Amino acid sequence: MMSMGKRLLFFVCKLMLFAAFVGLCVFFLDLKAINRQLLTLLHHPFTLAGMALLYGMAFCLRAFAWKWYVNKDVAFSVFLYAQFYSLFINHVLPVKAGDAVRIGLLAKEKDVQWDESLHSVVVMRSLDLLVLAAYAGIGVFWMGLAYTWTTLFLVAGIGAAGLVVLLRWGMKKSLLKKHVQIVKTAFTGPKGWLICAAIAASWGLEAFVVLGVTNALSIDLSVLKGLWVNSMTIAGQLFHFTPGGLGTYESVMTFSLVTAGVGWQQAYEVALLTHGWKFAFSYLAGLWAWIALPIPWSELRSWISKNRNRGESNG
Repeated sequence: MMSMGKRLLFFVCKLMLFAAFVGLCVFFLDLKAINRQLLTLLHHPFTLAGMALLYGMAFCLRAFAWKWYVNKDVAFSVFLYAQFYSLFINHVLPVKAGDAVRIGLLAKEKDVQWDESLHSVVVMRSLDLLVLAAYAGIGVFWMGLAYTWTTLFLVAGIGAAGLVVLLRWGMKKSLLKKHVQIVKTAFTGPKGWLICAAIAASWGLEAFVVLGVTNALSIDLSVLKGLWVNSMTIAGQLFHFTPGGLGTYESVMTFSLVTAGVGWQQAYEVALLTHGWKFAFSYLAGLWAWIALPIPWSELRSWISKNRNRGESNG
């Protein structure tokens, strides 16, 4: 019954977001206008470089936070490349399988077991969601948008996403008790604050991608609004079912930008350009990770299959 509930929740959320994307394309898709906006963006090389630098730094901060949490003699590069592999896989496959690659790559280290790696990824993902939800919630009240239908729809989506995470990673009580103790140990003292601060700062840096695009296109969007828009958009990616969350990303970002005061046409174009830029970054980052730390495709598939089977048994 629980498994059917998860599937139904996923299906309804995915269907709604993709239907919204189709509607946006029907009303606002203008290839000539998008091409003009793209050319405008490409005429801002320093902005593009800054976006790449800050986006890359965001992954570095999350890699540091993950390494601090695992607290074992594992090179920083393993955590960074695992994230880049994950990003690439999520932008190639129509399922969100990147976390399985993160788990598998870390579990290859001699001092790390699969369950320990799985646990660390779940905790980092949960912390990501908590930070994004906090940014989204603060933004709602800071902008005075608590009663608009769009905001209520988006915040409800984040709540549903949180429920999905809890259902997706359900564990047996004995295993859960063991991992709860690991979490308590890791977040006790200054190190716990450093981990949380690194994650929070990383999502702040990632917001500069959408801010860079809006700035290049002369669209007025404050830093705080950009942070809120980014948080809402990334949280919506839990309903990823196309390569890179194509459709889901554009729907959530468009609605978020409109809520933040951007016009519908501009919001739609910003969402397309921002997501296109992230696609390019993910392919380059994945290529870099593969050159630096090559992994056979057969091994990647085995990790994805192992993680899927474990998730189904827990469902």
